[in-house]
Parts: sequence; C-alpha cells; structure tokens
Amino acid sequence: LIHQDDAVGLLVHVIQNKLWGTLLNGCAQEHPLRGAYYTWMAKKLGIAPPLFVQNSTGGKVISSEASQEAGYRYKYGDTFHFPVG
Repeated sequence: LIHQDDAVGLLVHVIQNKLWGTLLNGCAQEHPLRGAYYTWMAKKLGIAPPLFVQNSTGGKVISSEASQEAGYRYKYGDTFHFPVG
C-alpha cells in the first residue's frame, strides 16, 4: 500500500533523478498483512469487512528499502496513519 501523495512523489523523484531502469517498490515502510489492513479500514469506514480466504502459500513481502536507498523520503510511512477522507 502507498498513499497517493507518495505514489506521485516517488514518480517525480524517479524522473528528477533519472532513475531509469531501476527497480523500486513504492509502498509504506510499515504495512500490515492485507487482511488486517482492509478489515481495519472497513471498520473505520463503517462498512462490512471483506472476507479473506486463508492461503497456505505465504504471500509476498514488498519492501520500500530500494526506493529509500534511492533517496525518496515517504510522507506517510505507516498505512494505519494514512489520512482517511
């Protein structure tokens, strides 16, 4: 997950610094498992939480480490602190 401001900010950073061909993941540094986040957000918005099927394959881990090493500084580093409109 990434806040819209950071998604745009990271793209601008890539363009300004000519980071062509560099593999960067854009995501908040602190992010929970998908099911935990969407359940929390549904409760915050007053809607029914989604149902998640437990998957035994383990899922993916995405890190913002490379984008930070490339010099981008996130405005919203924790998905639980994204502004909700």
